[in-house]
Amino acid sequence: HYQASLALKVPELKDDAAAEKAKTALGEVPGVAAVYAYPQQQSVAVRFQPTGKLTTAELIAALKQAGFEATPFK
Repeated sequence: HYQASLALKVPELKDDAAAEKAKTALGEVPGVAAVYAYPQQQSVAVRFQPTGKLTTAELIAALKQAGFEATPFK
């Protein structure tokens, strides 16, 4: 079955507290199956549910609402 994922660069993701906050914000977005936060790399990875029609913009908006600036990796 189809499992899509996306990594985003999040410069403010510097510690475990920030990682938990980002994971909570992204976990509340409909269609997100799992969220992995990597403070050492200042990034997050999001795995989508197979039926999800999520956009990168929706994920960035969810992080922005939680106080994080995020950008896609180039």
